[in-house]
Amino acid sequence: MAMEKHADTSSFEVDSRDHSIQKRVNALRHDETVRISLLGLAVAMGVTIMGLCANVYSVYERTHVGPDHYLALWPEQLNTAPTSVLLAGSTTVVVTNLVALITSKVQLLRNKRLFHSLTSVIAPFVGSILAVVTVGEFWAVNASNTDDTLLSWTCRWKSVSMGQQPYFGTLCHENWAAVVMAIIVMVLELVILGLGAYQWITERQIVHSSRRSSPSPVLA
Repeated sequence: MAMEKHADTSSFEVDSRDHSIQKRVNALRHDETVRISLLGLAVAMGVTIMGLCANVYSVYERTHVGPDHYLALWPEQLNTAPTSVLLAGSTTVVVTNLVALITSKVQLLRNKRLFHSLTSVIAPFVGSILAVVTVGEFWAVNASNTDDTLLSWTCRWKSVSMGQQPYFGTLCHENWAAVVMAIIVMVLELVILGLGAYQWITERQIVHSSRRSSPSPVLA
């Protein structure tokens, strides 16, 4: 009778442990869905930033003239570095997020647990650093009082009505849109990094708990 009672107690302990593991697995799947969605949003916003910055820069390249022209639309000493920083930074962040997104969606790569877990942490970590550096450097360069930038110049003359390019009002809005989205992407990268780290820790806990119980759920 005692042996039967002990067996029932052991079975209950295993079932309880399996139930706890299954709850973690379900939470992990939910967090993975959220992380993938945020990665997709970050990629979409990064591509939009690239498009806005590229358009502003291309309009400047087409419409600025040399110092020998009397009706120059742009100052001779115009600092284009902030826009270039946003363009380069957003491009790198998009590539980094695409790597993490592909790793999460391609089953062959997902099955490689260690590779998938490390990518879930390393990719957003790199993306977070790049996003913070990009936004910080943009503000640092744009805050210079020596030269005008594409943002400061276009917004200074945004109220001027123009019949052809450059439309300073439109360029000003595009500049600001790129800046705001860059800040949002920076926040997204930090959230994605937190989710990736949480998933990595949770997966290790699930594997450790699964080895101690039988039967154990299999991560999908």
